[in-house]
Amino acid sequence: MKIVTFIAGLLLSGILSASPVAQCFSPKGYTYYPEIGHIGQDSAGWKEDQISQGKVTLVKDADGKFDILFIDASETITSSRADGGTVAMVSRGKGSASFVVLYPGKTVETYTFVETTSGALDFMMTTSRSGDNVVFTKATVMVGNCSYINFEEL
Repeated sequence: MKIVTFIAGLLLSGILSASPVAQCFSPKGYTYYPEIGHIGQDSAGWKEDQISQGKVTLVKDADGKFDILFIDASETITSSRADGGTVAMVSRGKGSASFVVLYPGKTVETYTFVETTSGALDFMMTTSRSGDNVVFTKATVMVGNCSYINFEEL
């Protein structure tokens, strides 16, 4: 059933005609949980965080629109656009590019794709989540590696 739902989402979002620009994986870093809502004082604070099986793919469709596809801890593939997010490139350099994903009323994410001086391909992601429609308010910073970034497609 998950596959049928995902394929339907792809068709609706136009992703099947999109080409991958970056493919990245296994982000890890830290998440801060404030003492609010379901988080008590004993659970609040900084926690190590990772999505060991996580994958992030930046795609660009035929109309030049970008989308972020990701597999997170739930192990399901999600399109940021199909999930209600707006994806926009906010900066572009010779060996770097940054995108923001806005989910109105609950979450802002940033994704930065870089080629390091030594030639490694990395990505950095941040998440700021809060609001009445959010179960856990949090701020996250993670870094992972990329197997592919095509800066020419940006």
